[in-house]
Amino acid sequence: DGARVAAGGGAAAPARLHVVHVRSAGATGVLHPRTVVHVGDGARVALRESFVAVGPAAEKRSRLTNARTNCRVGAGGVLTHVLDSQEADQVHVHHVQCGVRRDGEFMSRAISDGAAVGRVAVEAEILGPRARFDFLGLQLGAGDQNLDLRTALRHTAGDAESSQDIRNVAGERAKLTFKGRIAVPVTGQKTNADQICKSLLLDDGATVDAMPSLEIVADDVKCTHGATIADLDEEGLFYLNSRMLSEKDARKLLLKAFCYDIVQRTDMLPPATVDRLDAKLSQLTV
Repeated sequence: DGARVAAGGGAAAPARLHVVHVRSAGATGVLHPRTVVHVGDGARVALRESFVAVGPAAEKRSRLTNARTNCRVGAGGVLTHVLDSQEADQVHVHHVQCGVRRDGEFMSRAISDGAAVGRVAVEAEILGPRARFDFLGLQLGAGDQNLDLRTALRHTAGDAESSQDIRNVAGERAKLTFKGRIAVPVTGQKTNADQICKSLLLDDGATVDAMPSLEIVADDVKCTHGATIADLDEEGLFYLNSRMLSEKDARKLLLKAFCYDIVQRTDMLPPATVDRLDAKLSQLTV
């Protein structure tokens, strides 16, 4: 099963599409949905992908979704790709791949909070000058969730830029992983690339592994990467407590500020997704 999206150049307004992958009631086992997106020269496409199941909830981890999305962005084209939902308490694997031509832009957004075991891998290649890759990722883990987010970016062409901002929140016994790689070969001169992963550990039983990396051969580049792991800011909690907020409300407010920096920069998120994220943050502050 799958979907194919093709947009030619010269459109007066960007195309905004929502692809929903639905598992029928009572179905278990493995699904292999495929989505192919071709954005022509100068075209603009915003695509949101969601994964849902109808009918009563299945036994935990009894379903596997193995999804793949292949994208191509032509010269001067713009693609916004949003992954915002997974089947709750199931196993979800998704691989996104995109090549970006000159003056093109690929904006990738990934939110992981529902799967029992999940891995989202985003692979992008800069194929022309002045192309841009912009990635935002958010993982919220509680209970015994195991969530994994990976990015692999190759700046094959020079005079281009990329930005990656990842946020993790791990509570209870959750395990969250981020592994990101930026490769700049000798052809990628004048590359400007940034990658940052910020994580919050809320409980002693939770785990975060953050592994950003750079592989640089070109000698005329500006590239940065980094990672931070901490608990909520004690001074911020004290300040909010002094303003008559309870400990729980103060923690939720700080968590929301940490996460919604990503959410507010993510296009096409419906109110239902925002409500789901709010509920997850409430679970993490019990």
